[in-house]
Amino acid sequence: MPSRTLVRVPAPLALLDARFPALGGLAALQYLYLNNNGLTGAIPALDELTALQQLYLNNNGLTGTIPALDGLAALQVLNLFNNFLTGTIPALDGLSALQQLQLDVNRLPGAIPALQGLAALQQLLVEMGASTENAIKASAGLMQEKMTPLRSAFATLLHNGGVAAAPDPFRAVWRILH
Repeated sequence: MPSRTLVRVPAPLALLDARFPALGGLAALQYLYLNNNGLTGAIPALDELTALQQLYLNNNGLTGTIPALDGLAALQVLNLFNNFLTGTIPALDGLSALQQLQLDVNRLPGAIPALQGLAALQQLLVEMGASTENAIKASAGLMQEKMTPLRSAFATLLHNGGVAAAPDPFRAVWRILH
């Protein structure tokens, strides 16, 4: 009898309007699309989802912190845009396949974690307030130095007036990439 494994959960706009489900026992899951569903509550631990490549949880009502991303070496897309997430952004170490990271329109204060080791990163969308200016300066230097395949980098500067208000190193990277 062939084994059954859940590989893809495509449910965008399913309007589940429920608390976020537990994700344990889904080690073979590669694609999880639960965007635009009215999901609430915290994002559960993701550490068992070792085959996960794309995670779209954008445009929900998720709260709490972003769980640890350790063990998600296959992750290529992490889209948590437009929720109510708080706390710090977890370490991004070990996410060498990550191509798109979208965390803007949340409530994530503080520094952006180190970006070295993210050689595949093509799109970075983070909300930048005054408290993250120094982190952006440091990250921009790393992007310039370490991320040659980087094709587009964005900063959503809702409180700072757009790319023109970004720190000088970030504007330099922006000009190089566009």
